[in-house]
Amino acid sequence: DNSEYTYQHSVNVAFYAMLTSRWLKLTNKDIRNVIQAALLHDIGKLETPPEILNKNGSLTDEEYEIIKKHPESGYRMLKDNPTINNSVKETILQHHERIDGSGYPYQLKGDQINLYARIIAICDVFDAMTQDRVYKEKVSPFDTFKMFLSRGLTSFDIHTMHVFITNISPYYIGAWVRLSDGKEGQIVYIPPQNILYPVVGTGTEYIDLGKNTDLKIVEIIQM
Repeated sequence: DNSEYTYQHSVNVAFYAMLTSRWLKLTNKDIRNVIQAALLHDIGKLETPPEILNKNGSLTDEEYEIIKKHPESGYRMLKDNPTINNSVKETILQHHERIDGSGYPYQLKGDQINLYARIIAICDVFDAMTQDRVYKEKVSPFDTFKMFLSRGLTSFDIHTMHVFITNISPYYIGAWVRLSDGKEGQIVYIPPQNILYPVVGTGTEYIDLGKNTDLKIVEIIQM
């Protein structure tokens, strides 16, 4: 059920956004605001028809346009609430904007997008890609890092993205993973200069994914 997914997703995004805000050395007040904005970022989906949210398969163009209304719906729901900071409301409206102007609803660019929204955009995409959804299977965090460091360079705030990736990647040291050839092992080292290619120990060998580029991590089995 998508309502359960949206709840869990919002909690996950809030956790990543809290960490990222700390790594960016934001004030405690800013960190609290970022967490609140992350928890509320998808509240506009309450107005999205459940048959679209729960659809098992690709959305039609018309359905996608309806989904894309959720930032404005969320903003409208909360705009008159005096207990919520205006920056938080603005973030709910902007969390799908992208640095190059390719986002929605207003195609804002660069510094037109507030810092909270730039943080949440990254955390939102990271969590969405690394979780199973009704319409797509999750990918490994390392595939997500690769997307950020290729296509993502034009879409996301580069400084915030590098801070996020540099600080989140060491958490995967010690994780049990499955490789594309079916072997299982544990991440024993992540080169700080090349985080896309960890070293995996299988018990009988160490596989350096930087040297075995035909192999990749397909799944985190256990953290």
